[in-house]
Amino acid sequence: MLQKHKQGFSLVEVIVGMSIITVAIVAMIVLVTQNIKLSRFAMESVQVEYLLQDGAEAVKTIRDDAWVNLSSLAYDTDYYLSFVDGAWSATSTPSSIGIFTRSFSLGQVYRDNVTYDIASSGTADNKTMLVVVKTVWDSHVGFGSKELSFYVTDFLSD
Repeated sequence: MLQKHKQGFSLVEVIVGMSIITVAIVAMIVLVTQNIKLSRFAMESVQVEYLLQDGAEAVKTIRDDAWVNLSSLAYDTDYYLSFVDGAWSATSTPSSIGIFTRSFSLGQVYRDNVTYDIASSGTADNKTMLVVVKTVWDSHVGFGSKELSFYVTDFLSD
């Protein structure tokens, strides 16, 4: 006598198949979510680079308007950039650009007494400053911070 094969799936086969499909869908959702987070963080990093460059140009513009605009500021103090009536200025009032907060600080520069190169100690150079532009942000992706350091000089006066 020949046995007839049953048509269809057993309950165990259905459960195993659904489990495999569920695991695959969950894995895809996790991958897509992670990809979105990484894409947002990359976009924010590009925006920060632009904000740092823009901040550097704003500080240079403040310097170009009048050296006293920078030399009158205290060293190692956070200042924020303000664009009012077509001119950049430094303010102590924090301001944000979306999720970003951009600030800058000034540092004293010293010159070697022999070579007149920038050094960690020596004679204070009142016509040169170290500028550090910093941008921080806190988004759903996480906290970030980047800095851009450069020197400015009072090259317009004698």
